[in-house]
Amino acid sequence: MLKLKFGLIIFLTELLPTHYIVKVLIEVIFRYIFKTFPPDISTIFSMLIGYLVAFLLTTAFINKTDLVNRLPHPIPGINLITYSSLIILIPQLLTILTSTQAGWGNFAIMFIATPVTFVAKLVFYIGIIKLLMAVKPHDSYAYR
Repeated sequence: MLKLKFGLIIFLTELLPTHYIVKVLIEVIFRYIFKTFPPDISTIFSMLIGYLVAFLLTTAFINKTDLVNRLPHPIPGINLITYSSLIILIPQLLTILTSTQAGWGNFAIMFIATPVTFVAKLVFYIGIIKLLMAVKPHDSYAYR
């Protein structure tokens, strides 16, 4: 269940970049508050709020559709989703950590991480497709 929720949160943030939308809204609404903080704080805060929005939407989706009970066990594609999600998230976290330091660390991480995350996103979407194709229809929609 945790791996499923983690993978769907990453899928939602990749599909709808909520942290960018939240960052623009935060900069418009709380412009004067965040001018007193370093720019990294607003980036970290907007990413956290973006992932929180994705977490709430994913939790509502899983509970509303009863997705856990409709998937076979073991869940197909869950390992692909989990490992590629970690590979997608690690460069984002490293970028945030290196943005607080002066130098070329951020550029070096993104230079190395771009081809790796491209392949990880392909594997991630393959895992999502395997997962969604394995979902059984709901009992109220089943043919009798």
